[in-house]
Amino acid sequence: MEILIGLIVAAVFLFIAISRKSSSTLESTPQRSESVLTNKSTQDVIKSITLFASSNGYKVSHFDPEQGQLVLEEGLSMSSYGFFFPIRVIANGSNGSMVQIGIKSRAFQVGPVVGRSLDKVVAGVKAALY
Repeated sequence: MEILIGLIVAAVFLFIAISRKSSSTLESTPQRSESVLTNKSTQDVIKSITLFASSNGYKVSHFDPEQGQLVLEEGLSMSSYGFFFPIRVIANGSNGSMVQIGIKSRAFQVGPVVGRSLDKVVAGVKAALY
């Protein structure tokens, strides 16, 4: 009986993960996020991030260069339902840009998997920018 309940809960979370839209992650700032400062312009930052995403298996599921917003998407895996990474690129005066990278799970998820996924994207973005 416990196995059946577990399978039902997993199926519900899977349905939520599949049906969640990436644009919904831009409505509010994620609780978990990191910022990166760079001397590049916002347009150059957005280009660098999209190149990083396409070469590392992330999907750019929302793209609005005029607002400096994009969302990277990570698919389902054996350890997670996948994540959205809402990214905001904000002009920092004549000093370049500030990149805010957040993480939101497609379904309810906590633990070290969330932190590792965010760290992986932040490290990749930093490498793409420098």
